[in-house]
Amino acid sequence: MHKQKLIPVLLCISLVTGCGSSPFAPEVSNEKIKYSLVKTTDGYGYISSDGKVVIKPQFSGAKEFSDGLAAVEVTQKDGKKAWGFINHKGEFVIEPKFSRVASFSEKLALVIGEGFKGSYIDRQGNEVIKDGQKNIS
Repeated sequence: MHKQKLIPVLLCISLVTGCGSSPFAPEVSNEKIKYSLVKTTDGYGYISSDGKVVIKPQFSGAKEFSDGLAAVEVTQKDGKKAWGFINHKGEFVIEPKFSRVASFSEKLALVIGEGFKGSYIDRQGNEVIKDGQKNIS
């Protein structure tokens, strides 16, 4: 009998919170400023918790904010796409120059640059670990 009551409850929870990754699903994060990622016909952007657009949709790709920065992809004048990182004001903190990126975690992000060479960068864009080697300078 308990199983029959539990299934509708779980179904309701999954409908409210969403299944899988969705631009409208709640994000568990340690961010002090909470913005949600949205996609429109103009591209990806961010809205506040009350639904106001805070960073206009303009990016060809984007990830949620993590450690105060969000990875965004832009299409450059030559048609090539590149990833960089913006702050909560929508300003580039790390200019788009990477072919692939991961979100920041513990103040580092894995980035893949030209020639598929990977490295970890800090929140200022400085290479901290390159090809598995720590940069001690």
